[in-house]
Amino acid sequence: NSVRTSLEVGYGDGRWMSLLKTLGIDAYGIDILENAALQLKNEGFSPIVADAREIPFRDDFFDLVYSFGVVEHFEGTENAIEEHVRVARPGGRIVITVPYLYSPLTLYWAALHVKRGTFKKRPATFGKRYTAKNLREILEPLEVENITIEPFLFSIPKVKRIHLEAPLLEKLGLMLWAEMTKKRN
Repeated sequence: NSVRTSLEVGYGDGRWMSLLKTLGIDAYGIDILENAALQLKNEGFSPIVADAREIPFRDDFFDLVYSFGVVEHFEGTENAIEEHVRVARPGGRIVITVPYLYSPLTLYWAALHVKRGTFKKRPATFGKRYTAKNLREILEPLEVENITIEPFLFSIPKVKRIHLEAPLLEKLGLMLWAEMTKKRN
């Protein structure tokens, strides 16, 4: 399963597209924010301003479709996820991360802000939050298989994925990492 084409939904600063491009992958991206597109055009990309719920590519096009902390910001999260699946080729990989509802880290930060009286003053950083169960309920009716969902953290200094395998650490994941394969026809 060689990855030749990829689509990042919600590319932000484009760091993941840049990384994939250095690996020889034809990396595409969409983002709803026009200022993100302007920045990436200056770096040699052809970014597209588009909504995750209406991805402007044909069906079955990409070997890899991914988004990190994007779909939860939309009304119609399910539509955004369905679009990830639609544009992935049969046998292609889809990776989606969403905020983890039961993350002790999130609960701790929320309690800290309540205690400080800053909770209502802070803008929401996430839309919806998910459990592995309710995320799986969204994914299972779609044309996907081999679904894995696990908690994880991003290491802030190195911005790398850290798998949590120890039972205690498993409960500390800030996000849920969902990975799946689009079913072959």
